[in-house]
Amino acid sequence: MGKLIRWVGLGAGVLLVLVIVAVIVLPMVINPNDFKPEIASAVESNTGRTLTMEGDLELSVFPWLGVVIGESSLSNAKGFSAQPFAQVETVQIRVKLLPLLSRKLVMDTVVLKGLQVSLETNKSGRTNWQDLAGTPAQKATAAKKETPPQAAGVPVLAGLAIGGVEITDAQIVWDDRHSGSRYQVSDLTLETGAIGSGKSVPVSLSMQVKGTGLPKTGLAPKLDFDIDVDVDAQTLKLSDLVLRIADLTLEGELSGKQILGDASFDGKLKVREFVPRDLMTSLGLPLPETSDPNVLGRADAVLALAATKDSLKLSGLRIRLDDSTVDGSLSVASFARPAIRFDIRLDAMDVDRYLPPQQEAVPATPTAAAAAGAGMIPVETLRGLNVVGKLAVGELKAAQLRSRDISMELNAKDGVVRVYPATASLYEGTYQGDVKLDVRGTRPVISLNETLSGVQVGPLLKDMIDQDRLLGRAEVSAKLTAKGQTPDAFKRTLNGKLSFAFTDGAVKGVNLIRLIRKAQALLKGKPMPADNTPEQTDFSEMRGTATVTNGVIRNNDLLLKSPLLRVDGKGKVSLPDETIDYLVTAKLVGSLEGQGGKELEELKGIAIPVKVSGTFAAPEYQVKLDAVVKDAAKKEIKKKVRKKLEKQLEKQFGDSLKGLFR
Repeated sequence: MGKLIRWVGLGAGVLLVLVIVAVIVLPMVINPNDFKPEIASAVESNTGRTLTMEGDLELSVFPWLGVVIGESSLSNAKGFSAQPFAQVETVQIRVKLLPLLSRKLVMDTVVLKGLQVSLETNKSGRTNWQDLAGTPAQKATAAKKETPPQAAGVPVLAGLAIGGVEITDAQIVWDDRHSGSRYQVSDLTLETGAIGSGKSVPVSLSMQVKGTGLPKTGLAPKLDFDIDVDVDAQTLKLSDLVLRIADLTLEGELSGKQILGDASFDGKLKVREFVPRDLMTSLGLPLPETSDPNVLGRADAVLALAATKDSLKLSGLRIRLDDSTVDGSLSVASFARPAIRFDIRLDAMDVDRYLPPQQEAVPATPTAAAAAGAGMIPVETLRGLNVVGKLAVGELKAAQLRSRDISMELNAKDGVVRVYPATASLYEGTYQGDVKLDVRGTRPVISLNETLSGVQVGPLLKDMIDQDRLLGRAEVSAKLTAKGQTPDAFKRTLNGKLSFAFTDGAVKGVNLIRLIRKAQALLKGKPMPADNTPEQTDFSEMRGTATVTNGVIRNNDLLLKSPLLRVDGKGKVSLPDETIDYLVTAKLVGSLEGQGGKELEELKGIAIPVKVSGTFAAPEYQVKLDAVVKDAAKKEIKKKVRKKLEKQLEKQFGDSLKGLFR
């Protein structure tokens, strides 16, 4: 026992002597600056770059084994600017000596001051850091040569502790001449707490950012979080995460598993309420012109996420913008060939508030929306889509049209995008639709199969075009196809069939009874009788069908019924030219009471043709009185011949044949 104590004491004494020698003798014998040429030569041999160390190297031994590197720089890659790739004012790295004897690495705060990094991409897309990463062949060779420390007999550290990391006054410049963008990060500061103490590590990062597309004054993002990493368990946890940029504040937490392998992450994020208009101004973005100056006044968001290196899932998603709220979920699988799935619900929104004033809004029905969007079809993007999702909207106002209880399902794959089923309630009726966009061929093909049932067409037209020329409850169906990339091509290739039926309505802008009265007055050479009835033609029923050929709509079976009238119609309407060529024929079939009613009895059954022509913007109505006059003249001639013949017969045969021709 005594010998053991003596050996222990002897060992401690020898260790003490060695420490004293290291502390006193080494600094006197070794000058670290003498090794600068060897260090620079080794760097050039491995990287092909020049390491310039203008500042002094300072070596410390006890109790900290450390080195302080003064001003130094690493040259840029060949073919790039003369600006150094990296330079630094001061680097300080210190390790406690005694814990190394028990295979523990205890480091002081790592200090990095005045770091400047210049990242460049030339016009051909090559970067000035590619050579530092090595070629794929070099990486493979290095991987084969690398031997795990255990196999090489190198002692494995029993513990690791770092006092922290302190980076101040750093600057990073990224000059991308391939894309024409340039960004500069300045005043970068990174501070962390102690690492390896078994507790979470506080991290604080701040910087100034200027560059292409950013406001002239730049941005000053600031990021704070606590991080807890367990290398053995391969777990990571970020808590108390707060990111501030301009007027936006993002809060959240994130945890990771298998961080050294197939990592996966889960977390929750929250965007505090902010003013979108103020944020856009801070980011240097132009403010959109909106009909309502009060929109973009409030927004916030919350969500939960689950992510891997190849997938992302967002759940519990809630986004609020002004008075509208969106809830739902979204997932993306396989980032290389994204498969997107979503289920989104919007409570209510007035889209027109966000559009410029007095500008034509995007049509609200799928048919019109497809037509308006024909000039903006991103064919290549749509061909690669793999999307399945549902959208529900409680109330919607768009293009002045109002609808509610909207439900639609989207399915896009292999170049075919289909919205089916699509349903909505609008103007006391319902909408059902099936819209398909096929982009597999040289030209996009749009197919529409839609119906309106029980819709009050008057209020609908009033909201849509601010004109209610047609009133009544509508039943409309359309099966149409079109090809092309522009609205003009869409109209010129529109083909298919239509059918319509309206009940208990009126056609405003033309009063067929008044036209008949006018014709009757002209025939008798009398003035037009006073008439205070509305400028419209009431009907109990109006129906018909139509065929569409290359944008020209032809209808030959228009039928309008009322207690007084029967109206037939036929003709065509050209969508590409926006012209009308239509003939309406009206007949008086009932008895008209009141002023002029008795005279109109004489016109019962006479066809009154009305020619409708002109353009959509300025239609023209022309009553074809020549046919009416001709028909009436024939009747008048027959009447006179009959009377004359009766008189002659009476003279010859007396009263016995009187009334024979009545």
